[in-house]
Amino acid sequence: MRFSRIRLSIDWLAENQIQSSIVNIKSFQKPSSKRITFPEFRQELGSYPYILQEDGTITTGNGLDRRLIILPKAMTSLRQKSKWGEDFIKSLIIPNSIDVDDVKAAVVICSHERAVLGLCSLLEPDRIYDHHTFKTYAVRREGGEGLPQNIADYKKGKRQSQGAQLRRRLSTAFVEKIEKQLKIEPYREILQNKKGQDCDRLLHALTQNVLYMRGESHIFGQLDLKRITQIKAEGDFLKPTVQKDGTNKKSSAEEELRRMSKYLFTSELVIEQKEKS
Repeated sequence: MRFSRIRLSIDWLAENQIQSSIVNIKSFQKPSSKRITFPEFRQELGSYPYILQEDGTITTGNGLDRRLIILPKAMTSLRQKSKWGEDFIKSLIIPNSIDVDDVKAAVVICSHERAVLGLCSLLEPDRIYDHHTFKTYAVRREGGEGLPQNIADYKKGKRQSQGAQLRRRLSTAFVEKIEKQLKIEPYREILQNKKGQDCDRLLHALTQNVLYMRGESHIFGQLDLKRITQIKAEGDFLKPTVQKDGTNKKSSAEEELRRMSKYLFTSELVIEQKEKS
């Protein structure tokens, strides 16, 4: 049954001139794109034949258009670690009764002196269940080069001034506060080492035992979180947004988490409509 389904998909796509070789956005003529949530991603896979390409994208189509699905960052990262293939993607189509409130992921966004920790929904990226903000003093302002104390220590050696020692202690306490919060509820429940308790393989893999992080890698490297898979996301973080009047405004914790959640847990669907003859 498995091979016949895959064979049918390949034959169908071939008939509709959707090749099994690598297809990317540049090969699409006047494409449109949109972000889709996990339920919409699952529905897309269940509605049309598909091919999982070598680069991890998925090609589908319905005869009237061709479609390219770019997997979410979270799914791509775990796929690289677990070597997911066609069998795993097939299992995502199986409908399950899922309670939205049961599918949460722990997310940390961190700069040198500010961090945001939250619980985000995989199914509804705009839903934030819990969030905490941490602040510290780790960068010398006056007469300094704008370097965090630990980086300044690495480049110039440890200085024994009272300011340097204070920044060093505060930086350590900063990491410890994040770590402490991750070890208590509701984060402890999300980051515990459960196995086989979720009938949905993907949601289980994305929520249990995984901490999603964005920001300063040296800070995350200090977190002593054993048996927890840490997925790092790229891009800007915790930066002020320019308002219409030209002023800068720092994003709130919830705004940062929603932005990160959409980046991690939504797919990009690119659609090319066939031209009418």
